[in-house]
Amino acid sequence: MPISPVLIFVVIVMLYLISSVKILAEYERGVIFRLGKLLPQPKGPGVILVFAPIDRIVRVSGCHHARQRVGEGERGPLLSRR
Repeated sequence: MPISPVLIFVVIVMLYLISSVKILAEYERGVIFRLGKLLPQPKGPGVILVFAPIDRIVRVSGCHHARQRVGEGERGPLLSRR
């Protein structure tokens, strides 16, 4: 039983579309470069499509954790932000 070329094409397209799906976390944004040019809006959290040969994604974290220092003060432990 020969395999139809149309079936092979459909399978390849489906695999390409599945591999193009990217998931960004709640605190992440995706900056998309299409053919080397920056798209006007960053993509928000959730599911986005990034087409491999045309697009390139750079993930930018929006979660900034301040460094914290713990020291010992006169009245007990001291927590200060840098």
